[in-house]
Amino acid sequence: MLYHFRTMEISEATRKAAQILNEERARPTISYAPDTGKDLVTALTRLPLMQTYVEERRRRPRVVHESPDEFRFRGTNYELLLALFSQVSTGDRPSFVAFLVSRWSKLASSSSGDVPLIAEFCIRTGNKEALVDAIQKAPLTLGLVAVLHQLEETIALNFNLFSDDELGRLAKVLSAVSANAYRKTYSSIGPRGGPAAKNPEYDPKIASTAKETVSVCNGLVEECTQARYWYLKGVLQQSANLEVNVDKAKVEGYLKSLGFSGPLLEALNSAEQDFRSTATLFELKSSLGHLRSFMEGLHEQACQPIAAKAGTAAPKKWGKSTEMLRGNALLTVQEEQFATALYALISDEGVHPLFAEREYARLLRNMAIEYGLMFLTKLEKAGINVR
Repeated sequence: MLYHFRTMEISEATRKAAQILNEERARPTISYAPDTGKDLVTALTRLPLMQTYVEERRRRPRVVHESPDEFRFRGTNYELLLALFSQVSTGDRPSFVAFLVSRWSKLASSSSGDVPLIAEFCIRTGNKEALVDAIQKAPLTLGLVAVLHQLEETIALNFNLFSDDELGRLAKVLSAVSANAYRKTYSSIGPRGGPAAKNPEYDPKIASTAKETVSVCNGLVEECTQARYWYLKGVLQQSANLEVNVDKAKVEGYLKSLGFSGPLLEALNSAEQDFRSTATLFELKSSLGHLRSFMEGLHEQACQPIAAKAGTAAPKKWGKSTEMLRGNALLTVQEEQFATALYALISDEGVHPLFAEREYARLLRNMAIEYGLMFLTKLEKAGINVR
């Protein structure tokens, strides 16, 4: 039996979203901060990041951090928007995103405190195309500038939220926006040393906004270039699979939007920290231990709303939770067999031995992330929310 949960009408969702955004505009909640991790060594290593971060924000183009796990994004109102978004039907979600984008696309005042939140939301929920299209079509306003400023921040600190191809397309759009804005920054045109003519595109009311748009767009194009280099370096060094990195970001978004617990996301991130290219074999073993905990928690928490509906307790053991998911059509027989085999392989080859071989660690890490994405996508389509 498949359970469906209440969805929210789009009119109600946009009304509540406006309330959240108004609060963000008055009292911003989102920010980036160094991810100090849970161990003392990581905390001490990353302590100087805040000082360099302040200095980097004064420069343009911004330095793009090669390790996107150094800084973590957070914000109460971002989490509230995610919770709201999860209650909107799949068919209404494009309208919900369009409503958010419309908040900034024609913003001409200085009250743009909610714009960074809107930009981050679109990026982190897989609505980057809608955001980039809006940037391409938006008039030269302070709202556009605010979005561009937030893009500077996001790409500098968490560039892997964009794929290599997406960064390429973004750079082309930003170059076009810059060229369009530049034509509005000078009052007269004409050949060097010759007679000058009035520039029909010049408007003194938006000249300063146009100049800032040119500056930030040009800086962002440089950021995209550096971010794409980090991707290229990663491929050539075989330190990571780009597609899996992108999918990991999607998994994180699903975990938050579907109401999974914070510790489950922490288990996934802890596995990632122990998987870094310089990790020892013992750290790789620790990474796979976290991955096993992630898979256990993923199934256990997914069973909770099903068990609550049936008036029973959610099973805590791997085999029982997997059986319940299959019995409620959230896993096919083949998917259950695959998940069980993957879980056994992580245990037998990654956890039980004294240390994990690097090849196994890479393979099992990638497979666990892709399985998580497949499973979470099925939960979303079924209307399952564990909150």
